[in-house]
Amino acid sequence: LLLLAAEVQGRGVGRAAYTQLEAELRTAGCCRIRIDVVDEDADNVKPFWCKLGFVETGRVQLSWGNKTSSAAVMHKQLC
Repeated sequence: LLLLAAEVQGRGVGRAAYTQLEAELRTAGCCRIRIDVVDEDADNVKPFWCKLGFVETGRVQLSWGNKTSSAAVMHKQLC
């Protein structure tokens, strides 16, 4: 789960965090990353992940307590 406070959004913090994670995964030999992106609200972050090379491959319902959200299943090939 990656959430950034509104005051740091748009400053490259999310991209830097993801870049570090991807580097670690590549070092560990991972060839594919899957993320689920909740995209049903006005602050939809799916375009951010598309810019980083992720492609939507399906849909899923995610539940936390009493809340259920629709999310895009997204993948990125590393190898």
